Amino acid sequence: MKKLIEGELAFVCAIISFLLLIIVATISTSTYDAGDSVMHYLYAEYSWQKPYFFVHPWAKPLFTLLSSPFAQFGFSGIKIFQALTWSTAVFFAVATAEKMEMRFPFLAGAILLSMRYVVLSTASGLTEPLFAAWTMAGVYFYVKKKNIIATILFGFLLYLRSEGQLVDIAVTVYLILSGKVKYIPFLFCGLIVYGFLGMYFGDEFFWYFTKNPYNHPPGFYGYGNWYDYKGYLKDLIGPVLYHMCEVGMLSCGVAILMKIFFQKQSPYLIEKFFLIYGVAVGYFVAESIFWWKGLFGSFGMSRVLLGMLPLAALICLDGLNFIETVTAYINKIFARVIVAVVTLCIVLFPYSGMEKSFDLSTDFKPHIQEVLIHKGVTWIQNQNYKKGEIYYSAPYAALEFGNSVEAFDELHFDFKIFTDPRTIFPGDIYLWDDRFSVLERNSPLDSLLVRNQFTLLKQFENLTEGNHYKVCVLMKN
Repeated sequence: MKKLIEGELAFVCAIISFLLLIIVATISTSTYDAGDSVMHYLYAEYSWQKPYFFVHPWAKPLFTLLSSPFAQFGFSGIKIFQALTWSTAVFFAVATAEKMEMRFPFLAGAILLSMRYVVLSTASGLTEPLFAAWTMAGVYFYVKKKNIIATILFGFLLYLRSEGQLVDIAVTVYLILSGKVKYIPFLFCGLIVYGFLGMYFGDEFFWYFTKNPYNHPPGFYGYGNWYDYKGYLKDLIGPVLYHMCEVGMLSCGVAILMKIFFQKQSPYLIEKFFLIYGVAVGYFVAESIFWWKGLFGSFGMSRVLLGMLPLAALICLDGLNFIETVTAYINKIFARVIVAVVTLCIVLFPYSGMEKSFDLSTDFKPHIQEVLIHKGVTWIQNQNYKKGEIYYSAPYAALEFGNSVEAFDELHFDFKIFTDPRTIFPGDIYLWDDRFSVLERNSPLDSLLVRNQFTLLKQFENLTEGNHYKVCVLMKN
């Protein structure tokens, strides 16, 4: 009997990846993102006390479920979870490369870990890494002809990130054009399971659609240029891998033309075209359009592309295979030398000190937002306020307050982060900041100080150009 998962090489690569990422998680004192990264962690941490969070639309229910055991050990637990997640992505990327008969399959893992933001996001509570690993697992099981397992996995992708809808469209097209229409109903497994779970917690069956947290009018978070995500991708993976992706795209185009005009067979061409190139390119184009047109609450964040980086690693590997094939016509030894040189460039670039490589002076240290919030929280704690409640809009404050201020506010039936500062009571403290308080709570500092609503007790500010940030401690009058 064949094993469900095979390939010792993939296991070895995954173990090495996990050990390396655990080191990163240990030395990093940043949360990668002081907003969503912390929020997802908080939902996971409090889910055991507030079970409704397991079907919370914004929190991403499946991420909350899988990460919650780790979140009980604090933010360090989430870092371990992310190390496991990216290691899983490495495993399935290498295993897929092996199954697709790509040469140098272990390089799929090396390429993925050579992407700067893959490494940095290990120290986060973001949902994109799990989304990436889950997508890669689904692709692997399709390549392995385990169609039911693969389709069920993609059916649950919606509950990791809303972009799962984009991926499922590409998967549906693949199933139709590859003659596997009978598997399409399995895409609804996630909707059925979470529909009933939602009903159990008092929601309606189709809560996923009726409580969509991204149902904003166009331009809610602004607009961008249609080409912005091209630059974001280069920033995420670096210029070397960016150009290798271009070579990979060329290699796929050549393979299709050779198939059409010369009937030349290419292993797993259909799966490669639809599930790797199709999903990755479709995802990239959709995110570009959403930001350009300001649709679905798009904020133009580069990190959303993290979800496709394992597929990008396979595209880069495909490009590397193409380079070897072409140069082998000149000389096979020369071809291997070229592959070795390109591989060295890929692996060493992140540590070159060049633009878009690791900046060891800042990448693994707290961001300015975290630094100033730490100062604000420390000042509040030193004042030893005992009469009023303490509220904040910046999620990172919850980590700084720790057990001294519970993040969940029973009075307002939500996180204190989501509490409107204009609804709190005299004597309460509000830790205001010029990002989350303004953007999410619509509470500019002037509007809170006018008419003597609040008194400014202390201010912390960073005036560095391009990195301006302000935190203020206010008391309700």
